[in-house]
Amino acid sequence: MPLLGHVVLSGQATVVYAPPNRGKTLLMLHLVGEAVSEGTLNHSRTYVINADDSLEGVHSKRALLAERKVHMLVPGKMNFDSGRLVNIMRRMIALDQCRDVMIVVDTLKKFANLMDKRNASGFGNLVRQFALAGGTFFALAHTRKHEGADGNLVYTGTTDIVEDFDAACMLVPLAERGANGEKLVRFQFLKRRGANNEQTFAFDDQPDLSYEDRLSSVRLLHAAELRDQVTYEQYRQDGPIIEAIRSTVRRGTAKKMTLVKHVSEKVGASRQTVIEVFDRYTGRDPKVHQWHFEVKERGAKVIFLHNKPDEIEDVDD
Repeated sequence: MPLLGHVVLSGQATVVYAPPNRGKTLLMLHLVGEAVSEGTLNHSRTYVINADDSLEGVHSKRALLAERKVHMLVPGKMNFDSGRLVNIMRRMIALDQCRDVMIVVDTLKKFANLMDKRNASGFGNLVRQFALAGGTFFALAHTRKHEGADGNLVYTGTTDIVEDFDAACMLVPLAERGANGEKLVRFQFLKRRGANNEQTFAFDDQPDLSYEDRLSSVRLLHAAELRDQVTYEQYRQDGPIIEAIRSTVRRGTAKKMTLVKHVSEKVGASRQTVIEVFDRYTGRDPKVHQWHFEVKERGAKVIFLHNKPDEIEDVDD
């Protein structure tokens, strides 16, 4: 059953990997708060363990969670330390007290040595027992500093956590900025058992915002808006080539392949990439397309830039 959005399911162990400052803690707090408000999460049996924060961060997050009546534990405070978590979970399993309990750890490396296979495997097995006894475990963890050979994020540590947990995902950026200037991130699953769905969130990350205001700005992007954002991101990426094509047409380049060759050299993109961008924005709808052409005598094409008076005759393509 979905518990925290569609990212974390009840009775499962889930880990989310992300680089620092990607927004994983912010989104965790948002998901927890929403679940408590909607009544899908029992606040009195939810424990967020904040083991990776400054004193100021601890105070602000504790206050935010207190509004939802959610418990927050901090290593070194109230006679709690990271090492006690293992013993507490073992005791809960032995006494059959795990059902409907939600444990969130931020971050996982404070509770298990992710680089040590034996330690990571032992912790993963304990979490598995906790989930099988009815508990839900949600861990936040870091990715490696450098991306993989394929350009994708890579999780830290051995494979044991991913293998032992029910679900594992990366928090990846959808765009540097959305159409509204927000930061966009998506939960992208590496593994899932059940109805976990990838979801995309937007939030305001202006540096002068208070943490409370930033948390209040978090929102889920629904399918229609997500499609618009993907289109916006494509346009943002294509921007330099679009402008180079427009300026080249204005300067009088008439032949399409001459245009492609010139733009390719100007922006440092392959000719195939330039052709794809040219074709992508060719059409008669000024709201969607950048230019269109009309076939004239002897097959000549006259290219029109939308919202511009320029006409360039292409007699060679």
